[in-house]
Amino acid sequence: LNAFSSSSPPVNVSEFVKPKCYTPPSKGKKGGKIVKNALASLIKSSHVRPSHGKKSQDAEENDNNEDYILNVSFAGNEIHESAVRIVLRQEKGGSLETCCNEEMAGRDPAAVYQSGEKWPDDFLFYYGYCTYN
Repeated sequence: LNAFSSSSPPVNVSEFVKPKCYTPPSKGKKGGKIVKNALASLIKSSHVRPSHGKKSQDAEENDNNEDYILNVSFAGNEIHESAVRIVLRQEKGGSLETCCNEEMAGRDPAAVYQSGEKWPDDFLFYYGYCTYN
């Protein structure tokens, strides 16, 4: 998936349905901690896509939404390394914006969730952005 010309539309996270075979982590693991994947990065697509002055019809209809590019590398040597790149769409002010802002400020986005008051959305676990250890 190319961030500049994608052949598939962004995944709208408000419509994310976890696969039946996937069980997201849940609170309650004694001493558990949410950890951001060190090999994952999240950035607003507006920071990497050049603006051509005209919004797409989809963007005009969803002006309250923001697109984010999530890159996750899975360790291995050059031949066996794999990566995930996905464009996620969420309303402004959501968890993606929070995580992205924390990353851009040089802070650990997982720290936002350490108090236990907030819990990461399932799609953040599913796409490999964070885990619960």
